[in-house]
Amino acid sequence: MLSSTNDEFYFEGDQYFNPELQIDDSKKKIQVEKLLNPYRVNKSKIEKLISLINHEIQLAFQEKPERSSNFPMINTFVTDFPNGTEVGDYIGIDIGGTNFRVVHLNLSKVGSNYKNKIEMEFFSVPANIRLGNCKQFFGFLASCIKSFVDKQNLKPNNGSSFIPLGFTFSFGFEQHAIDKGEVFQMGIATNVYDVMGKDPVELLQQEMDAIQLPVRVVALMNDATGTLIYGKYLDKNTFAGLILGSGTNIAYVEDVSRYRKISDPFKTFGKYVEKFVVNSEFPLFGDKGEMDSVKNKYDFQLDDASLTPHIYTYEKVTGGAFLGELLRFTLIDLVKNGLVLDGKLTDQLKTPASIQTASISAFEYEFGNNGFNARDNTETRKLLINLGYESNQITADDCSIVTFAGQLITNRSAIFIASAVAVFADHMNLPEVKFACDGSLFKKHPKMERLINSYLSVMCPNRKVVVFSADQGSGIGAAMLAAVVMDSSMK
Repeated sequence: MLSSTNDEFYFEGDQYFNPELQIDDSKKKIQVEKLLNPYRVNKSKIEKLISLINHEIQLAFQEKPERSSNFPMINTFVTDFPNGTEVGDYIGIDIGGTNFRVVHLNLSKVGSNYKNKIEMEFFSVPANIRLGNCKQFFGFLASCIKSFVDKQNLKPNNGSSFIPLGFTFSFGFEQHAIDKGEVFQMGIATNVYDVMGKDPVELLQQEMDAIQLPVRVVALMNDATGTLIYGKYLDKNTFAGLILGSGTNIAYVEDVSRYRKISDPFKTFGKYVEKFVVNSEFPLFGDKGEMDSVKNKYDFQLDDASLTPHIYTYEKVTGGAFLGELLRFTLIDLVKNGLVLDGKLTDQLKTPASIQTASISAFEYEFGNNGFNARDNTETRKLLINLGYESNQITADDCSIVTFAGQLITNRSAIFIASAVAVFADHMNLPEVKFACDGSLFKKHPKMERLINSYLSVMCPNRKVVVFSADQGSGIGAAMLAAVVMDSSMK
């Protein structure tokens, strides 16, 4: 990686990467920039961050580390990848928030060509189900799968008694086999109260069997692993899956020989393999203060006010669930300092989660379409009106300052994500490595893909590292892994 000897910024002088505040009041401009300057992270700090992340990865692979790594580096038991010759009907499911996604993947051979057809349906999971017990939750999932199977008129593949299903379970679980896991953490919106220590595969299978659904769970994974599998199908040079939505994570292809937790590959996998997929859970980085030097006061305010303080730190400075809230804390400070909106706080602005990250994406999109002119951005004005301000209270300078704050938050998220990606790319030590990415922030934010890949081009000058979109990858990848598991079991 490149090293710097000064406090320069990446792409110095380019306002796409280093936003400039567009207001005429020079005194106010200086005050705003001073307040928001901590969002700018220079090269030397990023290089230090990269070094710390790399050290954490190395600890996970050392025979006698000085301490345990903060990265769990979970064995996913995924050792095979799509080769493009799989055929049959497969189901993929993805549960991780308020929506449940069910995918039908049909793989076929027509002449000498292999084709795929994908059908998908989303089900909204009611709050009483998301916060209920195992039977309610997994029973609901089973009923949704049945509805989908009936609608698609799906039948088991020839010679089989069941339709194979891949299960993306985007919560914390310890993996014990390709089709076995043990839950250790749920989310905030989805928190099944009696699921801890239980196997989600077994729970779902019981409910599907109870309604005589001819479907069998053959693979369990997290969303990053599913995205990697789909990415591998799209491009053979994909060696990692990146999630960048509400939260973030990376799963990547690792050498069995350097994974010290596996002393006997045959005993672990039931066969001799050289490569397997690791679920890094890297967003735990920073939980012990490793990121304090690049965090600002708004980060600390957000963390202290969160439902999960002091854990998943990296997620809180990069994930879509948090960027809007960072903007809210920032805007409150700007108001209290009399720099925007005539120094008036509304009840809406004081309300947690009153700014969504989608608003940042919206005014960033308009900003780009207006030739990078933030003056009186209508999307920013719309946000401020929704926060309880009258249109005649909102000045062009207010819009410029809020847009500027959102840009800084966006760019910092991108450079932090690129930093983590760069470390994992260097760890894999390949001349070319692609990261398949799924998630609403990557998909819907107009700048995120270009920002991340541009930062990677200078962070990894000696190898080609690219992050590309694998939309709906965690669901499609689940079905794809089911196909891979069935194909490998027949060999």
